Amino acid sequence: MRNAFRNSIRTFSIVVILGLSIGLALAMLVARAAVQDKIDSVKSSIGNTVTVSPAGSRGFEGGGEPLTTDQVAKLATLDNVSKVSSSLSDRLTTENTDLESAIDAGSLGQRRAGNSGVDFQAPPPDTMRGPSGGEQQVTRTFTPPVTITGTNDPDSSTVYGGGSVSFTSGEVFAADVTENIAVIGKALD
Repeated sequence: MRNAFRNSIRTFSIVVILGLSIGLALAMLVARAAVQDKIDSVKSSIGNTVTVSPAGSRGFEGGGEPLTTDQVAKLATLDNVSKVSSSLSDRLTTENTDLESAIDAGSLGQRRAGNSGVDFQAPPPDTMRGPSGGEQQVTRTFTPPVTITGTNDPDSSTVYGGGSVSFTSGEVFAADVTENIAVIGKALD
C-alpha cells in the first residue's frame, strides 16, 4: 500500500485507472438499463399476434392456395400458441357486387382506374364522332373495391383490422352459424 503512494505519478495513474474503470462500469449499467427499457417498450407495442399465410400470398398480390384445415390444426399444436383463428379475405368489385365502397377514390385513386373496380361509360353508339369529326373519348371511372373477410372467429378484433371494435347496431354472430351473415361498416353504402 505504501509503495503505491510513494511515487506521486504512480498514485495519480492508479487513481485515474480506477476512476475510469468505475466510470465505465457505471456507464455500461446505465446503457443496459436504457436498452432494456427500449426493448420492453417495443415488446409492449407490437403485441403477440402472428399471421401465417400460404406460400406466395401477399395481401391481394401473388398467389398460393389457402391453408388446409390440417395445416391450421398443426399450428394450434405448436408450443406457446394459445389461439388459432382462420380467415379468408377477398375483394368485391363492380363486376360482382352492387355494394359501393365508402372510400372516395379522389385524384390519387383515379390513377388506379385500370385496376379492378373499373366501370366504363361509353358514348352513345350514334355519336361515335365528335363535333370536330374526331372520335369521342371513353369515360373511365373508378370505384374502390369492397374488401370482405370470412372467419371462424368473429369475436377477434384482428378480423376487423385490429384495435377495438364497437357495434353501433346489431351484434357479433356466432362462429358456427351457417347462414350468410355480415358485419358491415357504418359508412358502407
